[in-house]
Amino acid sequence: MRNVKKALVVGALAPLALTLFLLAFLWPMATMEPRDISTAVVGEPQQVAQIQKALDEKKPGLFKTQPASDRAEAERLVQQREVSGAIVLGQEPEVLYSSAAGLPQANIIKNLSQPLSEMANHQAKAAAQARGLPEHKVPSVDVKARDLAPLDSRDPQGAGINFSILPVAFGGMIGAALISFVLQKNTQRLLAFAVYAPLGGLLVSWVYSGVFDLLPAGFWTSAGVFTLGIAASSSFIVGLRALFGTPGFGLGALAIMLIGNPLAGTMAPKEFIASPWGALGQLFPNAATASLTRSVNYFPLASISTEVWTLLAWIAVGLCALAAGIVKERKQSQHENPAAEESTQPQPA
Repeated sequence: MRNVKKALVVGALAPLALTLFLLAFLWPMATMEPRDISTAVVGEPQQVAQIQKALDEKKPGLFKTQPASDRAEAERLVQQREVSGAIVLGQEPEVLYSSAAGLPQANIIKNLSQPLSEMANHQAKAAAQARGLPEHKVPSVDVKARDLAPLDSRDPQGAGINFSILPVAFGGMIGAALISFVLQKNTQRLLAFAVYAPLGGLLVSWVYSGVFDLLPAGFWTSAGVFTLGIAASSSFIVGLRALFGTPGFGLGALAIMLIGNPLAGTMAPKEFIASPWGALGQLFPNAATASLTRSVNYFPLASISTEVWTLLAWIAVGLCALAAGIVKERKQSQHENPAAEESTQPQPA
């Protein structure tokens, strides 16, 4: 009778677990909404104010603008990933965007060129009428859109970046599972982890760069990024397994899969995810690896210190937990086999 109850409980809990997974993965996409697209604006203060007002009227909260002194500064802000795009006003108006920063926000910024052209032409005609000039003598203004960081022609949809979270999540979990449950001693797990992370990074880079040629940065750069990402997720899971047993493994795997993956912000920027979840997702290895992959491949001027330190912090936490597990295991062994421990002590002459 007890076995029957156990089977019924497991059968009832399994669909709940499935529902939890579905909610975790679908909720960010279902509630995702374009907002706070960081955009630099170059122009006279009056022009900048007009653009800000026009953008707010288009859709309140869609754009988050900041001033830039000139075109060069606007380009630098985009290339350093400080902003998603820029609007340059003046004699040669232009819209700057970066496809490699993410297609959703890039397309929104790119599509500003048409309404900005219409606005500029309307203002030019109004100014001409005020001076008594005929409209046909007013030159037409065409606001161009320029991509400062286009995606590689071999990967026009950015799949290499979008799916860079998979080796971190699944690679970390699969590797951690094998290390945690095949090996029984924590010292063995530490040694296996030291082999698994760099070898896994090399093989994943070979698949991405060698087999499918998805990442333009090259084999060794990608190998370094994936090694850090896999090490961050797998060390965390293995460390919790070493310290807390099987429940620790489950906790680590759930954190990486149910929080890190859905909130990674690879399919859309973190700003599109409801606050504060988008910002929270950036603290996980999944998002840090994806962001680092994006920067080293398409934004050489962008700082990568935040992503690198985030991954190193996860590795440090995992290794500390694994070290604590080793100490705990040795204490338990000494407690269970005191006679064996005493026999190993040197005898007096």
